[in-house]
Amino acid sequence: NYNDDVVRSDWQVVLLSSLRGTNATGHFRLLTNHSLSRGHKYLVLGYYIDGDYEAFEDYRVVPLSHDFDVKSLSNKPLNQQLQILFQDSVKEMNQEIQDDEAERQRLKEALRN
Repeated sequence: NYNDDVVRSDWQVVLLSSLRGTNATGHFRLLTNHSLSRGHKYLVLGYYIDGDYEAFEDYRVVPLSHDFDVKSLSNKPLNQQLQILFQDSVKEMNQEIQDDEAERQRLKEALRN
């Protein structure tokens, strides 16, 4: 669970696409208590307040794959866009789990030698 009082990330972000509403794309400030990494893509279910986007609650920031193509969402209804985004996030997490397991096995092998 996240603590709404803690800002872990205060970033200038590039909004590539808005799933809903009339939000303009471009550069914005994102305040969140989720840890972000430079160069990564995220689905942010945030809200716009006084010129900044905020996303503090659980599941407000969902990591996406590095090669996710925003164009894959074009001309699709909102529920289908969300399915595509969450499926991509699950794919990304599964890849991270595989990578972590491979690294764990490599380290265990190094301990045996």
